[in-house]
Amino acid sequence: LAAVEVTIIDMDGPGVFCWMDAGPQHFLSSDSRAFLVVERRRGCTGPGWLRVRTVDGTAKAGVHYEMVDEEMEWSDCEAAKSLPIKLIQFKKPGEMEPPTLHFFVDLEPSSQSGKATAEIGEKKRAQVHVKWNEAEKIGEGLEEASWADQFRQALSVGGGEDVEEASVIELLMHYISITWKLLAAFVPPPHYLGGWACFWVALALIGVVTMFINDMASIFGCLVGLRDQVTAITIVALGTSLPDTFASVLAIRSDDNADNAVGNVTGSNSINVFLGLGLPWTMAAFYWGSVGPTDKWLSKYAEWELLPKYRESGAFVVLGGSLGFNTTIFTILSILTFSLLFFRRYTVGYEIGGPKPSAIASSCVLCSFWIIYILVSSLNVYHPDQVGWA
Repeated sequence: LAAVEVTIIDMDGPGVFCWMDAGPQHFLSSDSRAFLVVERRRGCTGPGWLRVRTVDGTAKAGVHYEMVDEEMEWSDCEAAKSLPIKLIQFKKPGEMEPPTLHFFVDLEPSSQSGKATAEIGEKKRAQVHVKWNEAEKIGEGLEEASWADQFRQALSVGGGEDVEEASVIELLMHYISITWKLLAAFVPPPHYLGGWACFWVALALIGVVTMFINDMASIFGCLVGLRDQVTAITIVALGTSLPDTFASVLAIRSDDNADNAVGNVTGSNSINVFLGLGLPWTMAAFYWGSVGPTDKWLSKYAEWELLPKYRESGAFVVLGGSLGFNTTIFTILSILTFSLLFFRRYTVGYEIGGPKPSAIASSCVLCSFWIIYILVSSLNVYHPDQVGWA
């Protein structure tokens, strides 16, 4: 006979709080945040409260990172939590200064009376190392750039750096886009007037470029025989929405979650609908309400069924076309899109990215939604009797 010793660990207790990594954790100064993981081992039953506090080392709070002194609340069966600590970009250390700075993060019992807390384990202090990143020189140069520097950079290949090593593609793209570079150079640098000058001038230029895109798209549609409704949902929509797409890509790469990327998409569409339609329609309503009907207005709306009511006063009129059908299709596909995001959250744990097979499959599904919208809406424009409703 052989004897076997069995050890049973009680996992029904509140557990022990400790850091996941016992050794120093390394980050770059160009990182937006340092993420540390707190674990709850040997039990996670019931709620718990824990105090987390940063302690200065060679890195100083308010200079190299933002101080943290907060209570972390744990729910029942919650075994791990991520603690984000915002890092502050700092200038390159001098020759006699170390390139890597450090600070500490301590786990302490809750300071609030009456709050149940689990035991603090041996690994109650985490050491965070922050190394200065060479890439920050770019940010420092941009912050000090003057308005004249922007024009010099717009006229130079690659912004004036390594011109001799520029490839043929870089030279070609420079001369193709030089007009747009010069136009963008008129935007004041971000540090002028606290950034407000940059914001308002850039907003005005976006409006000018949007008008240009709309006119060019209309001309192109006339040349190839596309109706205005189809041109609006294809060429104009692509031209005005691609910047939002690039902004979402940058948000995904720089943030630790998909909130800003998805919020950028929904926010930009809200601006397009609520302000893009609301402001012009409001201005037009006041204009036609004060001017009254003109001969051109009367001839344009001669077949309008409500013309007798507004013949004397006039009104701003937008006759309905296929907008109701297009909006219905868009709403259905939007619901399916958000359903896909919720499905990914509850199956794979996140909305965007992940393993390549699931990421590619989700991308293909979303692209197919756009193709379906274009096809169905275009068929409704050219064949309203067979597709949609009149």
